[in-house]
Amino acid sequence: MAAQQTIMHVWQQPAVALEVTRYMTSPDDVLNFLHALPHSALDDVLWALLRLFDVVRHDAVWPEVDLAAVPAVARGVLQRALPAIPVIRVSKYVDSCGLVLPPTVSVVVDHASRAQDARASPRPRTVIMLPSAFYDCPTKVVDVTLDLLPENNEAMCRALTFCTNVRTAKVTWDEHVHFRSTQYEAPLLDDIRGFYTWLSASHVTSVVFEGIDFSPRGAVFLAYALLQSPTVKRLDLRDVPNLTRAFVAANLPSLPALPPLPSHLTTLRLRLQHWDADLVDAWAKKLEKAHLTVLEMDAASMTGATSLVAAAATMPRLTDLLVAGDHVQELPRLSHLRHLDLSRCSFSSHAFHGLTQLLETTTSLQTLSLRRATLTTCQISALADVLPSWLSRCGTFLDLSHLELGQLDRLRSCLYMLSGMKSPLRPTLLALGHIRAMVLASALAQLRPSHAVVLDLSHNKLPELALRACILALATCERVTLDLRANEARWDDVKAKAKLLSVRAVANGVFASPETTHAYFTSPRRPSSYT
Repeated sequence: MAAQQTIMHVWQQPAVALEVTRYMTSPDDVLNFLHALPHSALDDVLWALLRLFDVVRHDAVWPEVDLAAVPAVARGVLQRALPAIPVIRVSKYVDSCGLVLPPTVSVVVDHASRAQDARASPRPRTVIMLPSAFYDCPTKVVDVTLDLLPENNEAMCRALTFCTNVRTAKVTWDEHVHFRSTQYEAPLLDDIRGFYTWLSASHVTSVVFEGIDFSPRGAVFLAYALLQSPTVKRLDLRDVPNLTRAFVAANLPSLPALPPLPSHLTTLRLRLQHWDADLVDAWAKKLEKAHLTVLEMDAASMTGATSLVAAAATMPRLTDLLVAGDHVQELPRLSHLRHLDLSRCSFSSHAFHGLTQLLETTTSLQTLSLRRATLTTCQISALADVLPSWLSRCGTFLDLSHLELGQLDRLRSCLYMLSGMKSPLRPTLLALGHIRAMVLASALAQLRPSHAVVLDLSHNKLPELALRACILALATCERVTLDLRANEARWDDVKAKAKLLSVRAVANGVFASPETTHAYFTSPRRPSSYT
């Protein structure tokens, strides 16, 4: 009893309640926790935090306060609540931070334009205000998102050098420049001294460049600075062709040879509309035996992806691989991967056999995306054969969206009639030619995972009969969620069938096996610019 009283006494201390609150990530959790405490455990700071939730929408208070959403009359309440708040977000719509920040608060600067700004004022601006936080509280800034005009990058970078604790930086063009670039060629930055100086002196760990490209010569200098940085661990280059090429370009006489990828660089994401064979081959050589854990090479189209996959097989620490938009001739053994994304790819028979072998033997691969891939009926059948064992063993998510599985298959050979695949609607599906949907429904019926599994079959032009087969198979499963959104069906009839079989409708077009309990659905699918 004495020990129990001691524990209760500890929880009633406001300092303890304050520390517990700061570690929470959900606004609902914060409110539930504070309302459950006795009044004696709430000091002025926690009372002010509760008051802030009353006057500002909850998602603008926690896990970070969006200063633009806090009305002027509530600034005093916010000032009193600051010791409980871990992060505040300052946007370009806030003239000044105007707060006395305690040592525990960090600042996120979101200085990006929005599309509505460009529509409201399509004329390019020649002067842009620098983020107030750069002057009010530079050492508090840990995360910045900046958009630039070509003429102000020097001033922005010079101000950024005072923010010595920045760890994450994203740099893109101002929305007005995007507006201009729809009519003219996008501008290139030639003067990169500001970026070079800042990168050489900063302790930033994550850098994103999006749509803001550099002259070929300037890009090489910037690539050198990024490769020489002792702190950059995550690098994301989105639609910056010259900078992407600079990492594998010929050396400039004024610079030493470009170094290899540093061992502390763990995440590399490269995105271009098109990768030509020479660029892919150069990057494949650069990536051999790199110490990356995450590699993403995204594209609408790519030539030479097989060499990238081969390079990935030489990386001892790689756990997450995305290669998109090409025909894969060969797939080496990638048994150490946890996440594999081959969206918009097609496969030789040898490469797809390598993929099915991986699924048969892996004990680590958790997610596989074949979104918008081009698969033959034979390949889908081979995939269906190994899905039950993989998903029951270690797989948690399979993305087969946008495969047009419901298209009529013209190759109706007697092989399918004698295949022995089990489905209650098999004769009807065969008669209609929906063989691909049928084999996946058959595989679904065999799933017996001990963990939660999500299967994405959305956007596949599946007819109602195919969806009914999937629902019937789902009724025999455990711990499985099936995303069937954007298919061709009368959903009221499908929902009625699901209800009859005790299959749960979690959301519109999303169903779960009978014993599941989750009340909402968020797709695990990673976003892509090339859908």
